[in-house]
Amino acid sequence: MSVKKEEKKQYKLIFPKFWTGLLLYLVISIVCGELLMKYVEDALIAGYFGLTTLFMLIFVSVCMFTERGDWNIFIRIIFVPAMWLVNSILAVLITFPAFILFSSLPIENNYFIDLIGLLASGLLIIAFSMSRSKLFIEEKTHID
Repeated sequence: MSVKKEEKKQYKLIFPKFWTGLLLYLVISIVCGELLMKYVEDALIAGYFGLTTLFMLIFVSVCMFTERGDWNIFIRIIFVPAMWLVNSILAVLITFPAFILFSSLPIENNYFIDLIGLLASGLLIIAFSMSRSKLFIEEKTHID
């Protein structure tokens, strides 16, 4: 009596696309945020942070739209707002070590520490989302 065990599909990251996606997120967030702060008179720091979070959510939405098919549509829809909450929690947790690291520097680091926390937590979330997306992974081929 032989029982055939169904194997789970295994995937591997496409590293050039993966690194390009992460760098694209960082560049767009930083450049657009700096342009917002420089050219909009009434722009607040909160606008900068909101813009960074918006780009992260757009990126996660694209990754969930192209998800590899393991999750049903309900989980994919709930995943995006859940990552907004996770981003807030992770940003607070990452801000404390960044504050300790940068507190000894002689520069004024008023909002840079908070921005580092948001960008770092966004990178973690985007990296996880990219590992679920067909755009950034491919199925491993098994040669027996």
